[in-house]
Amino acid sequence: MSSGETTSSTTDENRPMSANFSPSIWGDYFMSCASNPSIMEMDKSKAGEKMVELKKEVKRNIVEVDDSVENPSEKLKLIDAIQRLGVSYYFQEEIEVVLQQLHNNLHNYDDKKYDDDDLYIVALRFRLLR
Repeated sequence: MSSGETTSSTTDENRPMSANFSPSIWGDYFMSCASNPSIMEMDKSKAGEKMVELKKEVKRNIVEVDDSVENPSEKLKLIDAIQRLGVSYYFQEEIEVVLQQLHNNLHNYDDKKYDDDDLYIVALRFRLLR
């Protein structure tokens, strides 16, 4: 150590720089919610009920027979969206049934019913049915 250096940590050179951040627009909202467990439990129960209701609705939309027969591309898009959202494990059985129906109908289709064979739908059909 040279004679000009100091070992004291109180000098301005050794202090960490602090920024002058403005206060958050959220204030202490999140801290106050976390400290009240009754609110959190109430929200969890409502969210659980809503999740069960939404799962039933999605299952109903997946399994609707008339929609898959009339417009199979919409059914493929729905299944693709469910998989991309990462929740397909909730609906695995329903998805398998619909894909099997689409596969069976694909062999027996007439060109008028499936006129939406653009590249996107063909690629989507290939990816989902492989």
